[in-house]
Amino acid sequence: MSLDAFRDDLADACAAVGTRRFDALFVFADLRGLAVKYDLAADPGAMLDALFGELSAGDRTVIINTFSYTSEGRFDVLSTPSKLGAVSKYVMRRPDAVRSDHPLFSHAAFGPDAERLRNIGKAAFGHQSAYMRFMNRKAGCLHVGRPVEQGDTMIHFVEQMCGATYRFNKAFRTEVWRGEEYVGTDYSAFLRRLDVPGHDFVAACRPVTDLFERNGLTRQVGDPSRLTGIALYSYDDAIDAMGEAFYRDPSFFITTPFIQY
Repeated sequence: MSLDAFRDDLADACAAVGTRRFDALFVFADLRGLAVKYDLAADPGAMLDALFGELSAGDRTVIINTFSYTSEGRFDVLSTPSKLGAVSKYVMRRPDAVRSDHPLFSHAAFGPDAERLRNIGKAAFGHQSAYMRFMNRKAGCLHVGRPVEQGDTMIHFVEQMCGATYRFNKAFRTEVWRGEEYVGTDYSAFLRRLDVPGHDFVAACRPVTDLFERNGLTRQVGDPSRLTGIALYSYDDAIDAMGEAFYRDPSFFITTPFIQY
């Protein structure tokens, strides 16, 4: 295998799952399996160039998680590193990348609609968050190597919109800066409660994967068990399906049933 083979197979996979249907892509990537398959572990930069070159083709906006989980002290939008690995760091280094302000759960994007990450709301999963900014924008969610069943934090966006009572809003005193410019503080996140005996409220991602499959939302090629799968679904359709599932069963996202009386 080679870089050319990776590039060609990636283009074929993206065509098969239908990336060209979307103007923006949330990308969740784990390239370990693909690096082994194509013998590219020694050249990750070239692999990332090929990946994002394909995904941004046709003036498509690409969005990726750049979470730093900075819960205290100072968060610099421009320089605080992501804790999510090489893929997020690659996007952050792009000169055309825009990074959102949230000190715990930031995103970075490049492309025509990247400016939508500017001046987001202070709630990580709430009003005017990155998740809300890309609703109704013809966005898709693309998993490259990373199985859909490993989930994503957009579950918490749905939980906050729907009013899950097993989570609560917590503000953080972290100071947010953009270089020498002070941006603000008291950004918040919708966190799981730890005060209910017998419940840890850890998200259950497998039911979400099954929901997407039952509704015919996911298109997939490759082998997710070997971290070589590529899967795609509509962001708006996924949000709608998860919201409907929550209203039918408020415990849909958690492993142990819970209702707040």
